[in-house]
Amino acid sequence: MMLMYAHRQHHAIVDALKKGEGARVDALMKEHTHISKESLNLSLPSLHLIAGAA
Repeated sequence: MMLMYAHRQHHAIVDALKKGEGARVDALMKEHTHISKESLNLSLPSLHLIAGAA
């Protein structure tokens, strides 16, 4: 689900870039990086468990 949302965000960012909508690009990038950071923070405990099992 998160990957599909991120994919849609990427398309929106590229669309805004093509249209020269700098303020929109800025807002979309801030939202995208915030969501990506939160997703990574939620995944870190699981990644540590996987790494420790190796």
